[in-house]
Amino acid sequence: MQKRLFDLCCSMTLLFLLWPLLVLIALLVKCTSRGPAIFKQKRVGHGGKLFTIFKFRTMRVESEELHDVVTDQTDLRITPFGKRLRASHLDELPQLINVLCGDMGMVGPRPLTTQTAMMRAQEVPNYHKRFESLPGITGLTQLRGRTKNLAKGAKSAHLLDLYYIRHQCLSLDLKILFRTVGAITNRAGI
Repeated sequence: MQKRLFDLCCSMTLLFLLWPLLVLIALLVKCTSRGPAIFKQKRVGHGGKLFTIFKFRTMRVESEELHDVVTDQTDLRITPFGKRLRASHLDELPQLINVLCGDMGMVGPRPLTTQTAMMRAQEVPNYHKRFESLPGITGLTQLRGRTKNLAKGAKSAHLLDLYYIRHQCLSLDLKILFRTVGAITNRAGI
């Protein structure tokens, strides 16, 4: 209950403070590429329940059928403005609506597509345990970075997710959020 109240307060406060930025980004996405400003995709959430995640669209519309393909900054499907959004992580801001709706928390394991979740469940023992918590906008895995070895990365991420699920509390969430803000501002050169 305390976590949900914290998530609600954070998401409402951030949406209230950032609404001009959200509108500006949506307009820039629309002006720099065709298609909707918001990308919607089904993801696996708490208890294995599917929900629709919201992000600012960073890829060309015709690329959406390949949404389960892992991308990096050199992917030609990413729009020029989309590269900036991804580098700054501003493409993730619409997920504040997912937090407000109760599908996500501010902190937790990242929500996966059904295809990725099924693939990882075959590779990583006890992978279903990651669905015992609400997925989050950020988490320990995002702070630790990604590895090029996908199998090793999935196992490492799973261990971090399990650590978070076992130890989740308000102080851990605050620590992760502050470290996330620090990591984003350092990468952006702010």
